Amino acid sequence: MATRGLALRDSTVQLRTLNRRPGQKDNSEWLRKVKIRAHIARDLQRSNVYLAGCGFGQMFRNVWREKAQYTLALDTNPVKVREFKHHFSHVDVRCADIGTFVDWPRGIKFQIADFDAFGNPYPAMRAFFQNQIWADPVVIVVCDASLLSFKRGGRLPSDLWQRGHEGQYRGLRDAGTYMEFFVWPWWRRLARRHGLAIDERVTAFNRGKTVAYYGIRFSSAL
Repeated sequence: MATRGLALRDSTVQLRTLNRRPGQKDNSEWLRKVKIRAHIARDLQRSNVYLAGCGFGQMFRNVWREKAQYTLALDTNPVKVREFKHHFSHVDVRCADIGTFVDWPRGIKFQIADFDAFGNPYPAMRAFFQNQIWADPVVIVVCDASLLSFKRGGRLPSDLWQRGHEGQYRGLRDAGTYMEFFVWPWWRRLARRHGLAIDERVTAFNRGKTVAYYGIRFSSAL
């Protein structure tokens, strides 16, 4: 994956400061996440951007700000929403649950959708496509902690589960198996349902291989 020439605005000291904020998850994998976003959306400019789980705005500051025309940013934490709005007053930032959000802006089609909510993003991503609010092509970036949930409690999101996968279910401790048998088939099913073709995929894992960071790019299959 090409990363040469990537400009990063948050120093290591700034990153440590971010990690000490109340309610902030660990951002030690921040650079990996930035590289995936910069690569998969490398040629997109003046795009409408949907940030599902925007946090304090690190991904917006370091990747999406230069590409964004209009940005809708959601987070359930009001402190994060206020700070995001303080630094980026032109962004449409709202305190909302990405899994139940329905107040989509009228007439807006999103070319970039960033699901950085850490937990189970699949219901929110399914809703995004069901609402027919994407442009062509559309880039989706995901932070998926379902593998971590499995290792802790032996559970997978119901969206990902299919009959016939019983043999692979016990092999989920391998991150590659998780992607090949559960994640990519889910996206192939969704793409077929909405008449889309998958043009590109990029993947990285955290050091413990319990969280998948990935990007996927779609265009119309017609």
